[in-house]
Amino acid sequence: MVGACLEFGGRVVPFAPFVEAFRTLARSVEPARLPALLGTSRHELARFVPELALHSAAVVERPEFDRNLQARLFEAVLASLERLRLASPVVVIVEDIQWADDDTRDLIGFLHPHLRSSRVLIALSVGTAELAR
Repeated sequence: MVGACLEFGGRVVPFAPFVEAFRTLARSVEPARLPALLGTSRHELARFVPELALHSAAVVERPEFDRNLQARLFEAVLASLERLRLASPVVVIVEDIQWADDDTRDLIGFLHPHLRSSRVLIALSVGTAELAR
């Protein structure tokens, strides 16, 4: 699973690497396999990745973000990664971490201790030319 942190006009895109990674996953597997791969976390993730909605034609509202929603999203990402690792080892690559928003950094910080002893590797890349900023 690969996703990049994005910067647009000096602003960062929240959760961009995880949205990209789960969007790619949704597009790369048969829709009928998604429930087995993601389990009940699929509904929560669909708030941020509409391609994961139960019905492809369903409209997914992006709710006003709050800390309760953040906690549910963090748990959903964790549960999904733990479920995916049952089928095979999982590698999550987050590129351009220098542009990560606070929420993305918090999510990575949340995942790290929970996935430490599992078959999930989180790799971060940084563009060193941007570090001076």
